[in-house]
Amino acid sequence: MPDFGRWRESVDFTLACRRYVIGEVLAKHARSEPRKLAFVDYTRGKRFSYDELNRRVNRLARALQGLGIVAGDKVAFLFFNSHEIIECYFACAKIGAIAVPLNFRFSPDELGYCLEQSDACCVIHGGDFAATLNGLRSKLPLVRAYVCAEGAAGSHDHDYETLLAAAEESEPGVLVDDDDYAQIFYTSGTTGFPKGALLTHRNYLTHAPCYLLELAQSPGGISPRDVYLQNSPLFHAGGWGLTFSHLWFRNTVVTLRAFDAEKLLECIERERVTITWLVATMSTFVLGSPKFGDYDTSSLRICVSAGSPLPTVLKEKLREKFSGLHVIDVLGQTELSAGIMALAHPEDVRRKVACVGRPLTMTEAKVVDDTGRELPAGEVGEIVYRSPQLAAGYYKKPAETIEAYHDGWFHSGDLARRDDEGFFYLVDRKHDKIVSGGENIFPTEVEEVLYTHPKVENCCVVGVPDPLWGEAVKAVVVLKSGAEASGRELIDYCVGKIADYKKPKSVDFVNDLPRSSVGKVLRREVRAQYQQEKTYYTT
Repeated sequence: MPDFGRWRESVDFTLACRRYVIGEVLAKHARSEPRKLAFVDYTRGKRFSYDELNRRVNRLARALQGLGIVAGDKVAFLFFNSHEIIECYFACAKIGAIAVPLNFRFSPDELGYCLEQSDACCVIHGGDFAATLNGLRSKLPLVRAYVCAEGAAGSHDHDYETLLAAAEESEPGVLVDDDDYAQIFYTSGTTGFPKGALLTHRNYLTHAPCYLLELAQSPGGISPRDVYLQNSPLFHAGGWGLTFSHLWFRNTVVTLRAFDAEKLLECIERERVTITWLVATMSTFVLGSPKFGDYDTSSLRICVSAGSPLPTVLKEKLREKFSGLHVIDVLGQTELSAGIMALAHPEDVRRKVACVGRPLTMTEAKVVDDTGRELPAGEVGEIVYRSPQLAAGYYKKPAETIEAYHDGWFHSGDLARRDDEGFFYLVDRKHDKIVSGGENIFPTEVEEVLYTHPKVENCCVVGVPDPLWGEAVKAVVVLKSGAEASGRELIDYCVGKIADYKKPKSVDFVNDLPRSSVGKVLRREVRAQYQQEKTYYTT
């Protein structure tokens, strides 16, 4: 009988078999469907087949190797949505480097912090950001190479297209394991500078099929023939996660440089988009666009709503204006490689109101109290997770990692409840809860009522200091164009719709609300504006 043990030791299986990791996705499709359209940079009118995109990625990967980048090195990049940012993700993956996508809305101090904290040794950026990065160079001694695309490069920069033109286009041939780190995504924390979540190749290769299984429950299902429009920033874990999932499935991915309601409608018509991704604020702008009726949007079948719970009234308006549109609610978190829960089946979408669904196939979730005890259905507590999608921790942040990862679960900071069928309802961020007179009030339930008022375009509810109740409920409201309303009108509107103690005690009207890079209203910034306020009444 053959001695299998000795035979096994004589073969280097690491060299004999390449792992199926992020970089292999493009290479596989380039071999099987080279001419299929992979990516459309709609704003700049650039289109790439899977073969073309893979060859450009290989050139960038080899160019980075020529700059001395090796496996484990951190490569940061700063772009508006474009083909370059996709090339950066895949090129880093192919040589085992760790991608560090940067938020283009960060201040120079925040960008400097992320570049320094991540130990980035190379920065690739668009010309729009050259001046900002030039101002940071003296503070970043670890960065040894700057690469500039489509802009007037500084005297020490390399030009992106020149590097690609001079590089070979064959596969780099670096052995990468699926447990290797692939990206550091900086989360927008509630206090201080952001934390860098370390995500692996396996995290995203687990997420992709689990997310697509949810989309497959839509009327008509999904297929590689679908065209996905990515509206949110690609530096975001959700933007990259959903985009990667659709490329993994051989879809065509289209992106806009930045969100624009009319451009989105135009793009749906011209590219025959079938699936898109919108946050609540984006949905509001699209529905309110005066150009809505000018475009043929009949190709659009599925809208993935993420970023924050979609108010029921907006969901109904989307279904009404996009005839036959199926809206899927997705709950995501950076530390879990984008999507973690979904409400996807048509029957569930109809009967479950204000629900974020159930965990994706390979994710487990439960609701716990402050001691870690699992709570029964109907009770509100912190939602915790375990999943192969879960990040390895926070880069160089051991205390924060221990705080979030304990008892075998990741503690999300989100407050939720579960019903007796296993569906979850996101209540709020743990730190956003308002405690007024000893009663717990969750801002989203007040906002859900205000959104149904015919004059309200957008709103944000926060707790403000109150000498009598400890905290009082304040609503900060954006009215629809041309509408007029008083605070008393909106407060009275809440009567009978929510408990009296949950009604706003005061209302402010503003022209706009601060938003994150994905269009989500930044409640912490709104709350910070009112921390000195001491009022518990309104006129």
